Amino acid sequence: MGFRGRGSRYRGLLDCVATEVSDCCRRRIVVERTGLALESLLYSFNMYHLSSLILFLTLIFTLIFTITTNHIASASTQYELTPHHYHRAFKDKKASGEAGDVLGSEFNNKQRLERIQIMGEQELERKARMTLEDEQHEIFSNHYLYARQDGSCSCPGCTLRMNREKHERDLAYKPPTAVEYAQYLQWRAEEAEQRSKAAAEKRLEEQNQERMEREQERLRKEQEKTDRVKRAEERKRAAKTKVKEERSKETARQASKQQEKDAQVRMARHHIKEQHAKFDKYLRDMKNHGQEVETRTGVVDIGWVKKKGVATCLFCEEEIKYYSFRCPDGGAVACNPCKNKLSQVLTTKVL
Repeated sequence: MGFRGRGSRYRGLLDCVATEVSDCCRRRIVVERTGLALESLLYSFNMYHLSSLILFLTLIFTLIFTITTNHIASASTQYELTPHHYHRAFKDKKASGEAGDVLGSEFNNKQRLERIQIMGEQELERKARMTLEDEQHEIFSNHYLYARQDGSCSCPGCTLRMNREKHERDLAYKPPTAVEYAQYLQWRAEEAEQRSKAAAEKRLEEQNQERMEREQERLRKEQEKTDRVKRAEERKRAAKTKVKEERSKETARQASKQQEKDAQVRMARHHIKEQHAKFDKYLRDMKNHGQEVETRTGVVDIGWVKKKGVATCLFCEEEIKYYSFRCPDGGAVACNPCKNKLSQVLTTKVL
């Protein structure tokens, strides 16, 4: 802070005076304009409108007076002046008075506490300013010598102190007593303790909430892991069951296919046996008629149907590319070599 001259010392006061004067002039102009506006409004009304307004207001006041009178009369006749009602009214009045005293004392205590708080805050700010003034005085008094005409110190700290004291004298500032300031400090310590307790409770609650969230997250992850393992086991079990069912189906299908194949083979061999028996009977009949036959191996027509197309031989299990032979009984399929083998018999030639 630098040195302030005499001109700069009164500049603030002149600015304040000029501001107050300008505000007064502005308020006076506003009042004059408002009065002129009201006067013009009153002159604009004629006597008819004025009489109508007076009549309307008279009716309104009469109605309000009538309603109020009826209400007071009904309230006065609600209870009779009997001893029972008198004692009850006295008791209610006494209770309401005691409640009012309690509420009044609480209100007074609250007001006193608020006043002590305000005074304590002002005193704290005042002490902070006094500390700043002392620091400024110590800083500048060690290096420079500030002196006024009356011999007092004119350092920035002392200047601030002088302005503060003048402001306090103008406002008639009365500092709080030692008891009030001690009560303020006690209230402030209690408030700080309550805030610290509230902060600790909030922090503890947040920690508990975080712990609970972590526990819930851990349980959720464990449950998800258990569910994944369970789903994997279920998939494995379902896959095993499906494979087992497929295998059982395949086994059953193969068994059925084998049974069908065996049945077709049996029926085919039975059909071939019947054809061979017919041919043997034919030879015996010829021999009985006195004809001689030559014994040799030949091929008998067993009556199988030739069918074109791709198939699988039931006897040698080889693929047939062009045509096959099918048994009329059971539908057994045979290739040409297997059919010829099945058709061979020991025959005799007739001489």
